[in-house]
Amino acid sequence: MRPEASPAPVGPATSEAGGQALLQRPTPLFWVGILLAAIGMIFLATPPSQGILSLTIAPVLLLLAYLVLMPMGISPRLGPARREGGPQSRALRAGWYRSMAALVFLLSLIIYRVTLWPGPGWWSSSADIACSVTLGIGGPPGAWIPHLAGRVFSFAVPVDGQAVAINLLTALATSAAVALCYVIGVRLIRLIAPRQSWQVGWNLAAAVGALTLAFAPSIWAHATYMNPYAWSMLVGALLIYVGVRWWESAESDGAGNYLLLAALLFGLDLSVHRSTILLLPAFLVLVALRRPRALADYRLWLGGLISFGLGLSLHLGLMFRAQVNPAFNFGNPDTLASLWDYLTLKQYGIKTFGSDLLERKGPLGYQINDMYLRYLGWNFIGQSLESGRVGWGLPFGFPALVALLGCIYLFVRRLKLAVWLVVLWLCAAGLAVMYLNVPEGFFREMDRHFLTSFLVVAILAAPGVFFITHLSHQLFTRARRWLRVVVLSLLVLLMPVAQLVAHWSSHDMSDNKSVLSHGRNILETCEKDAILICAGDNDTYPIWYLQMVEGLRTDVSVLNISLLNTPWYLKNRLTHDTTLPWSYTEATIDNLRPYPVERDSVAIALHDWPEDSVTIAVQPSFENYLLVQDQVLLDILQNNQWRRKVYFTLGFGQQVPMGLNELLRVDGVAKGVVLDPTERQSLARLWQNLLERYRYEGLTLVSSADDTRRNETKNYIHLFTELGSQLQAEGRDADLSLVRVRFRELWPEAPPLDSLLH
Repeated sequence: MRPEASPAPVGPATSEAGGQALLQRPTPLFWVGILLAAIGMIFLATPPSQGILSLTIAPVLLLLAYLVLMPMGISPRLGPARREGGPQSRALRAGWYRSMAALVFLLSLIIYRVTLWPGPGWWSSSADIACSVTLGIGGPPGAWIPHLAGRVFSFAVPVDGQAVAINLLTALATSAAVALCYVIGVRLIRLIAPRQSWQVGWNLAAAVGALTLAFAPSIWAHATYMNPYAWSMLVGALLIYVGVRWWESAESDGAGNYLLLAALLFGLDLSVHRSTILLLPAFLVLVALRRPRALADYRLWLGGLISFGLGLSLHLGLMFRAQVNPAFNFGNPDTLASLWDYLTLKQYGIKTFGSDLLERKGPLGYQINDMYLRYLGWNFIGQSLESGRVGWGLPFGFPALVALLGCIYLFVRRLKLAVWLVVLWLCAAGLAVMYLNVPEGFFREMDRHFLTSFLVVAILAAPGVFFITHLSHQLFTRARRWLRVVVLSLLVLLMPVAQLVAHWSSHDMSDNKSVLSHGRNILETCEKDAILICAGDNDTYPIWYLQMVEGLRTDVSVLNISLLNTPWYLKNRLTHDTTLPWSYTEATIDNLRPYPVERDSVAIALHDWPEDSVTIAVQPSFENYLLVQDQVLLDILQNNQWRRKVYFTLGFGQQVPMGLNELLRVDGVAKGVVLDPTERQSLARLWQNLLERYRYEGLTLVSSADDTRRNETKNYIHLFTELGSQLQAEGRDADLSLVRVRFRELWPEAPPLDSLLH
């Protein structure tokens, strides 16, 4: 086993003047960064919300301050004399090293660009893009750095549309993480490789591991549309890179600044996605393994807390931006108290720092096996089967075997470093499982929260590939060099190329306009000046995006039923939708509370005939309590007096509030309130929407690998089935024939329409 002694630096003996942690003072760039950050915060709070200071200049200043100047200002200045010498050091300055890093980055970026979503993805992607374009406040706890960067990209990058530009930014972030995976792999191999090993093999081995990561299903899926999870992996890659750099130079003056840089990154990551903070225990283990004396240096703790606090201070930008009340202002965190509530997820009733983390919401075996190991299998062991399990088989299982080999090789060559990487993986995987605490049968896949753990696995694959290449280099003579070429070629084919080929069809989103189509279809279902009540993420966020970013159907008032329970949302609608027919003011909103009520009925007068009225049953949404959402909806109905058409999205199913089900007519992907009972059976509007008005781009794949797209597609198939069944019941054979033709055009792989009719 290789001894654990630290590599000795070339040159004069290391000075202890900087203390046990070997810290350096920040450069003037650091103080310039703080100044620009303060100016950026002031500009954020400068009205109007769409003004150039708040919307354009502020994000540029903040990104420059927090992501460039502050990190550069505290980065260590080791100098050439403090670096490890010899061929292993020269390898990091060789053309192969830099060229391969650029090649890995560009190859990943090209693949992601070719398969990029042409618009928003499902769930919160639409909201993330809308927040980026308008510099709004997204759902708690926010993704502030991606939104700031997305805002800059939305006006600075000349591509086809703002959504594509912001999606491309996510692809860039993921490609940077992949390139860092390569760089970390090379540096790990440098620390464990025999002195006379084949140095080109270092680069090839690290590149194979990095590209295997790039084309792993979970990584690829999150690289092609706007989301904070890819960004979180990038921060994780930066942290691991900083940790490895500190390990290399821990005995040199200024090396402690790598730890300050890590603290800054931990603080900044809370403005990306909070999961990377779970790596913090691994960094304490890192210092304890490599230079335990540093843990006794109070200056390191003080400097680390200051650096972490500076990174965390970027969250103040949310408060200042909320103070100018942008249209997208989730939670309205415009004070320190409301900002704390926003960051701690108070709206969702989650105790972020409470004891409920120890109270398991689901069996631990389920959370480990189904909510992590299954995802690990997706990416490094095999392909997902219909049961949701993983089918083992080469070449898909090869990455896991090589990563395991790399871990073993690390333990043999550099024990403490191997221990740190295993602890790092346990934090990224195990602590994430404990923190997420997913209940059994959760409705969404959670692989997005484990991308950093997959990064660690890919990093471990690099020394595994190197061991194989080094072994081939030792075994084969010059006369049999072609055998080594064959071995290396097989490694390339069995890992990244196999991943690329196997997952291309399911991850090519270049023509996936399903979210845009679905959002447009919901809006186009509505008559002019309608009031649309939405149920969940996938029927709310795409509509907000279309209205705020693309300016589509802004005549429609859109309300999310769950958010109607929150004062901030009601006040936001008071400001940004002055056409809503309701009686509320800010003062009355503050006094709204759920209250118990007996089941009763309410008569709502017709505006043209005040003496007439329509009676609806008051059916509380929760037991016998009339929730705030019910009160608001009832107030709107009473003040509207049926002037503006009211619609509910299909997301409600049969749980439409206030007992309005019996007044609804299915007009498509939304149901409209129809007062005349004879008109509720009319097929005219449904026919017009399904056959003439709706777009189906991205909604024609019955067997799509995307669960959400597949489920939404089934809704459209169901609507065609309902239309066909009613036409058949009415004996309208000619119209039914047209529906059959259109159905077959849209879904040629689906069963014939006649087999679905009832």
